[in-house]
Amino acid sequence: MRTQVMGIDPGDTTGLALYSPEAHVLVEVTSGTFWAMAERVRREWTQGRLALVVIEDTRALPIYERHNNKKLDRPRRDRLCRNVGRIDRDCALWAALCEETGIPYRLVKPIKGGKWSADTLRGVTGFSGRTNQHGRDAARLVWGVKPRLDEKPLLSEEA
Repeated sequence: MRTQVMGIDPGDTTGLALYSPEAHVLVEVTSGTFWAMAERVRREWTQGRLALVVIEDTRALPIYERHNNKKLDRPRRDRLCRNVGRIDRDCALWAALCEETGIPYRLVKPIKGGKWSADTLRGVTGFSGRTNQHGRDAARLVWGVKPRLDEKPLLSEEA
């Protein structure tokens, strides 16, 4: 039965969180390479557990908003632009993976309000497993999300 919601925080290290809306618990919070996490999405889908994927999409944000409008020297600015380009491409690849496999998904803007520490994650969700920032970012995307029966791919402000 497709009941779980998966959060994806794209990047060099991809964060992944699996949330059960029925039980209101985080089932798993982890991270890994794009390819390992893509395989995980496919496996959860083919095993019939996955109802929705929520993907953080930073493509609509201007670069200066992503990096607090810091003035950077040319080498740092160039590296920043390359990194932003990679993240943008990852977002597009995640959406394409979901499209190709027929998985319902939502593209959401990053959540404002700062990062969650491990203590904050534990306090808010009760999840006490070992995590890193990438997994916690994915967990923030899906905590409290309920898939709709008619879920279609969409771009929304919030999950």
